[in-house]
Amino acid sequence: MAVAMIDDPPSTQKARRGEDDPYILTAGASQRGRHRAELVHGTAKITGEIKRVLRSRMRAGALTIAIALTLWLMRDIYEGFVYMAWVRVGLILFYAVSAGMLYSEREMSLRQLRAFEFGLFSIVALWFAADRYHFTWEAATDGDTPALIFAVAFSVMIYFAFLIAYAIFVPNTWKRALLATGLMALVPIAVIEALRVRQFEAYSFVRETLTFAQMTSLALILLVGVFMATLGTHRINTLRREVFEAKQVGQYELTKKIGSGGMGEVWEARHGLLARPAAIKLIRPEIVGALNPESAQGTFSSFEQEARATALLRSTHTVEVYDFGVTEDGTFYYVMEMLDGLDFDSLVSRFGPVPPARAVYLLRQACESLADAHEHGLIHRDVKPANLFTCHMGRDFDFVKILDFGLVRAWQDDNAEERTPRLSEAAGTPAYLAPEVARGRPDVTERTDIYSLACVGYWLLSGQQVFQGSSASDIVAQHLREPPPPPSSRCDKPIPAALEAIIMRCLEKDPAARPASMVELSDLLAACDLGESWTAEDAREWWAQHLEAGDDG
Repeated sequence: MAVAMIDDPPSTQKARRGEDDPYILTAGASQRGRHRAELVHGTAKITGEIKRVLRSRMRAGALTIAIALTLWLMRDIYEGFVYMAWVRVGLILFYAVSAGMLYSEREMSLRQLRAFEFGLFSIVALWFAADRYHFTWEAATDGDTPALIFAVAFSVMIYFAFLIAYAIFVPNTWKRALLATGLMALVPIAVIEALRVRQFEAYSFVRETLTFAQMTSLALILLVGVFMATLGTHRINTLRREVFEAKQVGQYELTKKIGSGGMGEVWEARHGLLARPAAIKLIRPEIVGALNPESAQGTFSSFEQEARATALLRSTHTVEVYDFGVTEDGTFYYVMEMLDGLDFDSLVSRFGPVPPARAVYLLRQACESLADAHEHGLIHRDVKPANLFTCHMGRDFDFVKILDFGLVRAWQDDNAEERTPRLSEAAGTPAYLAPEVARGRPDVTERTDIYSLACVGYWLLSGQQVFQGSSASDIVAQHLREPPPPPSSRCDKPIPAALEAIIMRCLEKDPAARPASMVELSDLLAACDLGESWTAEDAREWWAQHLEAGDDG
């Protein structure tokens, strides 16, 4: 929830609402006479949400009233007694047409919708008031005690239903709901009091028939209805607002959940003003063990430092970070560019191992991103197929993006050991975990990412993980002690010996035996004799055949 400080006087604040509705802006006095306004997602967004809900609810309400009046009229016709038939037909047509207008795409302001709401509920309330007055007066003048009691009890029942229906169908503030339902609750009592004006004897009969205790009971029933409707309106709209606000992170509106994992959730989002698509990762405090204020502060200070560092990266193969922050409930979030493509995990799972030339084409781009991070003193520590995407970027296909730098650590920072730990020292994914990380050694360097990237290359070439086991600890133990089998032994397709040799070198247990840097690894891959090539045109054709054509896998 974004909070803005506004110096404008209350009159100006009201003018800024655009629509005179209490939902749009809530202001309260604070220090030095300033007014704090909670602008969660802009007045236009809130007004639009209210209009959408109000329109749909009134549409349902109008249809419900039209159907109820129709059934009531049909029952009276069946029983051979129809009171004010043409008026009732006119009411049915009015509510049917009103529902049709609300179904149409005709734009209506919030003020117009509120006027429409007043008309819909006041007209039917007045109709029932006239109807109940007629039957109460007849029962009173005839001296028919059972009919009188039924007429009054039925009136109370009808208006009690009105009170609850109003709370259900109309999104409102509790003050407006209290005013509207309070007036409705007075109608049955007003009907009885109106008999005093028309015929005093009939009123006397009513007063003698309905004791003070009975009238008090009926009034209490209506008061309970008013209380329930007001409380229900307040609670429903509180929940609706909470749900709506829960879909807002900063200036971004969450539109669709697109993934989840051990570190949190990823949502598709859109910037409120720029209409720019984005992906937002939400990391809840409990996920990283921030179970108390002290650890939460340290955890998110660490995240903030790393998010700032990641934002400094300029490689086009690193996912762009637009924004980051912490919500009021302690959820850390960072906003990234939306990628049009699929991760390496999905790529191999759906389409099988990739040709060696394509694997090199993809891996060299990943080297560019990681080399840039290493030059800035950052290691990724969670390089895995799920964090590498092959994308369609403009006219480019098979354009690699590395994301989720959530585990990066400043390995050249002299004060790195003083930073607040937020994850275990063996943080990462077991299947792609370098031995030195598994041991918890402090000498985690760029060669750690080289090991993990080699595991990714192994996956691309063979469709298999380097080590497999029944548990995470079993897999980690193999990374520590077992020599990796060559990828060619795990797949049917041939793998060039030179490329396999590079992968196996990168999988050495001793970091010193691996290539010294991502730049060196990229050069080794570029010099590798593959006997084939993978070009931008090859990538374009593959995408046209498998993804652009709408293959859902």
